Amino acid sequence: LANQAVSAHGQHVPLQSLASTTQLPNVALAGIAKPQVFFDMLSAAGLHLDQCIALDDHHDFSADSNAFNQSDLLHAIQHKRLFLTEKDAVKLFPLIRQLAPQAGHLPLDAALRTPGAWAVPLTLTPEPGFFAAIDLKLSLLNGHQTA
Repeated sequence: LANQAVSAHGQHVPLQSLASTTQLPNVALAGIAKPQVFFDMLSAAGLHLDQCIALDDHHDFSADSNAFNQSDLLHAIQHKRLFLTEKDAVKLFPLIRQLAPQAGHLPLDAALRTPGAWAVPLTLTPEPGFFAAIDLKLSLLNGHQTA
C-alpha cells in the first residue's frame, strides 16, 4: 500500500493524515478479485474502516447495480470518506467529478475534514533479479538467449 492517497481531483495526501482524522466515517470499496486483501492493508495502515463494500471483480459502475450504484456513490462522497483501489478509481473518478465538481483542490486541513473519495495506490517492489529473470525467460521464447 502506498503511503499516500489521491483525490478525484488529483490532490495527494499522506495516508497517515487521513488515518489520524476520525470525524468522518471511512468506507472502503473494492471491485477486485480479492477485496479483503485491500481492506486488510488499509486497516494495517491505521485506517479505521466503518464499512467495507466488496464488489465483483471488474464491477460496472456505470450500470445500475444492486451492489453499488450512482446514488450510493453520491451519498458516500457527500457524507463519508471513501477509499478505493486505483483500478476502481479509474472508473469512478470521472463519475465523481460529474456528481461533485465543487469538491476541487482543497487545502490539506480542509481535505482531511471533507467527505470525498480517495484512491490508495498499491506499490510493487520486485525482488533483486526479478527483471533479469523475466528477460531470460523472454529471450528463451525465441529458442535462444538474446540478452
